[in-house]
Amino acid sequence: MSSDVGYDIVEYGASVETKDETCLTLHLETQEIEAVNEETEKCVGKETRTEEQLKKDLGYAKKELRSLNQGALDQLDGAKMFSTLAQNLNQEFESGIVQSTMPAAAILSSEPSSKLLSRPITPEAQRTNDNNNNNNNND
Repeated sequence: MSSDVGYDIVEYGASVETKDETCLTLHLETQEIEAVNEETEKCVGKETRTEEQLKKDLGYAKKELRSLNQGALDQLDGAKMFSTLAQNLNQEFESGIVQSTMPAAAILSSEPSSKLLSRPITPEAQRTNDNNNNNNNND
């Protein structure tokens, strides 16, 4: 019997030692897991802050893009208005030139074209016409 008791005591001691080792191992593994979890939590925190900043930056970029688009549309409208103004001024200029040359053209066109064609211009008639024009200019 005494050998059984001795064996039981040795076995009990070994089992206590094994339990202590198991507890120590579990404790170390738990600490490692907690350390990894803390690092992971820090990384997640950094990523979350980065994501929030990126969302803010995206909002600012969208606002800036809208502003640039509006500016481009304003410039396009200005260019269209300038083009229209230039066309209108060009038309007014051309019509002014036509109107200023119309009286001379109207005098020539007041005579029937058949009369102009049927009467040949002689050198003497040309000189008379030139003299009349010169006298009109001198007045």
